[in-house]
Amino acid sequence: MEENNRRIAIIQYFQDYMEECFQHSCRLFQTNLEKHGNRIWDDLKDAINKILQVASQAQKQGQKGDIQYLAFSFLRSSLYVDRMELRIEVLDDGFYLDRQETAGDYCITFLRERFLGDLSLLYRKVKEKFIRFQNYELSVIKMQYSSYYDALAYRMIENLRELIVQEVLKSGISITDNFKIIYGEFMDKAVVVYEKGEGQ
Repeated sequence: MEENNRRIAIIQYFQDYMEECFQHSCRLFQTNLEKHGNRIWDDLKDAINKILQVASQAQKQGQKGDIQYLAFSFLRSSLYVDRMELRIEVLDDGFYLDRQETAGDYCITFLRERFLGDLSLLYRKVKEKFIRFQNYELSVIKMQYSSYYDALAYRMIENLRELIVQEVLKSGISITDNFKIIYGEFMDKAVVVYEKGEGQ
């Protein structure tokens, strides 16, 4: 109980610091995107196309049906090894029961470096405030703060959705009439970023 109270106290105390730190980083991201936007898109596009090619091959071999979802999810587990990755998955109308998994990971390098820099600042703050700070408590800060970057990655996918759809169509894979691009955990809190036929 005491451990849980301390965890809550840490999160509450650092909420304002986290928001302030993230606002500063967002301004830097904007500058970074203006300078390197094409390269960032090219890297993501390459990762998506590799997975679409595998899905196309699986369809030709009869191992995968029409594609219903292109799913993106933030891999919190990658943060434990100081990476920041998106899971990209192509799911047919059998969902997770389809016969051939077609998925891969995309390392969000341009966010990772800033994230680690932000954490260094937050860790210094937390050690000034809380006595005998434990390593597992640092992971509390990391996981809590990562939600800001998860939201940023979602915005990136949302803003690029039309370009992503173009890559899906160019790939030649067969998609369902209600094909969707989703972001988040498919069985939990996924958000529909794009739906075929919507607004058309």
